[in-house]
Amino acid sequence: MTICPNCGNRIDHDFQYCGECGEKVEYCGSCGNANLLTSDFCHTCGTELHPPPALNREPVTALTEATKGSQHSRTGPSGIAVGAALLLIVLLMVGYFLVATRPSEIATSQQPTEEESTSQAPLYTRVHVQINAPNCQWNRDPTTDLPRCQIDLSYSVGNSGTMTADARVTVTVDSVPQSNDEFDLRPGASNPGSLSLSFGYDTTHNVEISASAQDSQDSQTASIDATLPRNPDDPKILALYVTPNDPVIRAVVTNALSNPAYASAKWLGLSYWVQDNIHYSGSATYWQLPRETLQKKTGVCKEYSTLLVSLLRTVGYPADRVFVVLGSKAGEPNGHAWVRINLDVIGWQELEPQAGVFGIFEGYSEVRSGWTAKYIFNDQVGYTLSSVIETPITALRPVVWSAFQDAPSSFCCESSSTLVEVGTRSVLGSVWTTVPSDLEGTSQWQTWHRISHSIL
Repeated sequence: MTICPNCGNRIDHDFQYCGECGEKVEYCGSCGNANLLTSDFCHTCGTELHPPPALNREPVTALTEATKGSQHSRTGPSGIAVGAALLLIVLLMVGYFLVATRPSEIATSQQPTEEESTSQAPLYTRVHVQINAPNCQWNRDPTTDLPRCQIDLSYSVGNSGTMTADARVTVTVDSVPQSNDEFDLRPGASNPGSLSLSFGYDTTHNVEISASAQDSQDSQTASIDATLPRNPDDPKILALYVTPNDPVIRAVVTNALSNPAYASAKWLGLSYWVQDNIHYSGSATYWQLPRETLQKKTGVCKEYSTLLVSLLRTVGYPADRVFVVLGSKAGEPNGHAWVRINLDVIGWQELEPQAGVFGIFEGYSEVRSGWTAKYIFNDQVGYTLSSVIETPITALRPVVWSAFQDAPSSFCCESSSTLVEVGTRSVLGSVWTTVPSDLEGTSQWQTWHRISHSIL
């Protein structure tokens, strides 16, 4: 077998034409490789393919015969001498021509020009695939309200060969084809591609990118680990554990509020239901989603809190009036979770969901014993109270109020207050004990006065 110098296809030595491109070829007598008919030298070893014909000696023979004729026409030794002299001159001239000119022609012709070397280089295609799959970006499934892993995957298909070829790229996810693409792949080029993928939580997947061109192919596989973080410390991940639009959660509401006595106090009816149907048992470090808590019927403080806040948000409590609070306390190895809710007339309250009717009293007992808030979140907001972590929780009853979002920097950052941005709103971490002098009498002061007096 040898390589067609025109298209790079493999051909047998017995064939005079390439089966791929139809080009007629001839074979080098030295190395046996195929060459184009128009080539004077072998593109592999440089051997001359069409050597010049042997020196034509007919003129010399004719001259000799003429000399012989002159010998017959002449008499005496002088005619023979003249003929011999002419023959000697001719032979000397021919010898000089062969020695002086022919070797240089051969030496020159055996070195192919740069153009010939480039145009007759072997033609082939070699594809290669590279893939980049970052870690999951967690968000919320708009249909189920459950955590969802988002992957923005990128890849490239390159050609390290010497010829352009039609490339075909196939993307498969868990052995199921997702897309096909075709394009011209030039030598030395790299064609980029990307795709966005979404996966449910606690799943694993394989994404394969395969490419082929001519007789070359390559593929790469990326493994996707969509395991939900079960001991999160990122407020954005914590917020995913409140799922008011989960169909499983919504199905509980009708049963939980079947007693007409709770029509005007849904928070109380839902608190009772959670206390009666969930048993206090579980891990302090492994987080359950609310639907998992319902399925297992067990949980600890964080499961009680995320389930209750999910139910409260399901029945219509606004996102700025009910939160899950995670706190810490000196000497306690594990954290604690409870619910913070604004109950209109009686204002902001700390609620222990597992305590039922005594939830409010138990909540205040807990916070007065030294627990301080570290995270506050629900399905819409999630933030860290890192700047006020040492402040007693009784001074951290937040008020989410959109009027603060346009406040000047001097308003949001003076005194002992902490204003934390959450989306398009702001959260007042603690209240001023004195009125900022540059704001007295202004609309911002009136806003502050009304808010602060409502929660003190």
